[in-house]
Amino acid sequence: MSVTAAAQPLPEEKLEGEREVVVTGEPGERPAVVYAAANVGVQLVFDAPLQRTDGGIALRLPGGDVRLHPYLENALVLTPSKALASGPMVPLQVHLVDGGVPLLLTFQPGRVDHVLR
Repeated sequence: MSVTAAAQPLPEEKLEGEREVVVTGEPGERPAVVYAAANVGVQLVFDAPLQRTDGGIALRLPGGDVRLHPYLENALVLTPSKALASGPMVPLQVHLVDGGVPLLLTFQPGRVDHVLR
């Protein structure tokens, strides 16, 4: 009898689990790298709440979906499309109530963040 494990990620979409990065906001600081893959959501959890606008949050990702986390006020979920993942790295600026966080969305085969703190 053969059993297929369909719920496991493909080798090129290995989930890294949870990873923590530190962004200080110092001038000249490099953006924090977020490893992503097409159609795989990445939770971004911050130390401060997200800055809200009338339409939700001030972050747009052309070619991807950005949603507020369902119950954390300091988190969001990014899901890039296949078209976005086939292109170059994407710079993002997440606005928090106490400042901004520069991120660089990177598509690297074999590496995918699941939760980034």
